[in-house]
Amino acid sequence: MAEIEYEAYVPETLELWIPEEFYVDRSINVAFECDDGSFAAVGPIYIYQYEYEQVGRKSQASGPMVQKSYTLNSKSVKFSPNPFIKTVSINFQTHTEVKLCMKAYDVTGRVVKDIYNGTISGNHILKWNGDDNHGRKIAQGVYILRVENLNTGEIYQKKLVKVK
Repeated sequence: MAEIEYEAYVPETLELWIPEEFYVDRSINVAFECDDGSFAAVGPIYIYQYEYEQVGRKSQASGPMVQKSYTLNSKSVKFSPNPFIKTVSINFQTHTEVKLCMKAYDVTGRVVKDIYNGTISGNHILKWNGDDNHGRKIAQGVYILRVENLNTGEIYQKKLVKVK
């Protein structure tokens, strides 16, 4: 059992080791209790399995939990200019190689443009010239750029405004 205290509207991350005997039936139950009647909102839950490799005489943990994960946020992904007229630059800063998928959506949730699907590392700049998947220029309005880290499942979204 793990317990955390938190401030309202401040995201918290709880990382804990679950002993193997607790999930022998291949299921893990997660329960949330609030002492004072407040509520909790739960974001994504990632469950990783450690992998072990033999290094000399010792068994060493490896796998996704041991490696430093990449976080998509406003510091690692920047869009400029916003609003944009013709072209928007998307700047990425990563410490490791990351497989990304980036798409632009209109306000109805329809995919307008598949901007990028591939691997990047270090400082990387992509440019989107405001066209759709058919090569036509998009209309002015609000668009959502969604970046997904395919290694971890993390998603970062940002509103962009296209003006004439």
